[in-house]
Amino acid sequence: MVHGWAMWTSLRFLLPGFVIAVTLLTTACDSKQQQAAALARNLYHFDASKALHKDFDAAAALEHLKAQVAFGPRPAGSEALGKCRAYLTGQLQSFGWEVQPQAFKEYTSKGEIEFINLRARLPMQSEASKTWERPYAMLIGSHYDTKLFGAFNFVGANDGASSTAVLLEMARLLGKRPDAAQFVELVCFDGEEALIDYTPDASGMPKDGLYGSRHYAKLMRSWPKVQQPLSMFLLDMVGDKDLLVKIPSNSTPILSQLILASAAELDLGKYFAEGSGGITDDHVPFLYSGIPSVDIIDLNYTAWHTSSDTLDQVSAESLGIVGRTTLLALEKYLSTSTMP
Repeated sequence: MVHGWAMWTSLRFLLPGFVIAVTLLTTACDSKQQQAAALARNLYHFDASKALHKDFDAAAALEHLKAQVAFGPRPAGSEALGKCRAYLTGQLQSFGWEVQPQAFKEYTSKGEIEFINLRARLPMQSEASKTWERPYAMLIGSHYDTKLFGAFNFVGANDGASSTAVLLEMARLLGKRPDAAQFVELVCFDGEEALIDYTPDASGMPKDGLYGSRHYAKLMRSWPKVQQPLSMFLLDMVGDKDLLVKIPSNSTPILSQLILASAAELDLGKYFAEGSGGITDDHVPFLYSGIPSVDIIDLNYTAWHTSSDTLDQVSAESLGIVGRTTLLALEKYLSTSTMP
């Protein structure tokens, strides 16, 4: 275990039609932490005949991508990003998710900016009032802002819109499957892009950029361990029509292998590989906080941070490849007690 679950007592996981009360000893030892994690996920049964990935609608994901791009450049604090945020909120709510804006202000090189993350969880009918208190196993995130450039319009068809589009289509499918969704939180991070450039401090965390994920992780560290995620999947730049996801080396190895194995099982292995180096992305604050994390990203993208990151550079096929792989990995994670 990279991080621990402590002080578990009468933990309730809600499954359709009934409640399972799980009572665990209050302990900090690794063996009990591992037992807690294993027991939690053993409550989810993966049925291959009803696998979520089979119904991923790549065309619908592409429409979500186009809707975001239509707002134009969407840097943090902009009116366009506010309109995009309203769209994302409306879509998530239409799929049955409860959305909790996580707003905060931070002084940056461009002055004070208000950033707003969007947290989404699916309410359970039995205990809707405890939506934000129940434990969850997996956080799946994507940033929805675009980098600010003064010299040209940057609409981020791939860098920002693609991963968030996949997240929305996953939300639609999970909204129909509370047995899986109860263990998941979806997060749209604001402020991933550096306003000037990433400059790490002594701990390796950037002083500029990752504003939303750094804020989320900071708050998360103050929560009871039982309310923190076990692991994190990050999606970023997944729409390149010439797709090749190279998982950065600063991802948690067992989660990287889960993604690669899931892709291979779907006969999509040629689109995924292990990368040779680490990168600064929204998974870093979670790694720093002790949360196993994997960054699902295709950085081999010639239009990255240029005016050419437009609709003609992305494809529904690529969105589908990543969406299906991620959903299969999620279901395998939820039903496998040996994961972190």
